[in-house]
Amino acid sequence: VIATSTKVDVSGVDVASFDDAYFARSSSADGEGEEEFFEGDAAKPAIVSDQRKADQKKVDAAVLKAVEATPMMKGYLGAKFSLRKGDKPHKMVF
Repeated sequence: VIATSTKVDVSGVDVASFDDAYFARSSSADGEGEEEFFEGDAAKPAIVSDQRKADQKKVDAAVLKAVEATPMMKGYLGAKFSLRKGDKPHKMVF
């Protein structure tokens, strides 16, 4: 991770409906025990509700609007970052 001083104003993003309970794991009635965990079966795919998908699209749209309002930010975030011999990341300023 390379630190940056670049900031994007996301104060216009409505996140009032998201709290800790929204991100809490749902307690499943068929909780697996230790034996089932170590059986080596294929990983269970994550099930995402339609409500969460809609919430994600709403937040993404607002964040993308803020990113596009900042000059050159979309290109900056999409650019490939690499270090070469002699580069000193601790002295780089973005």
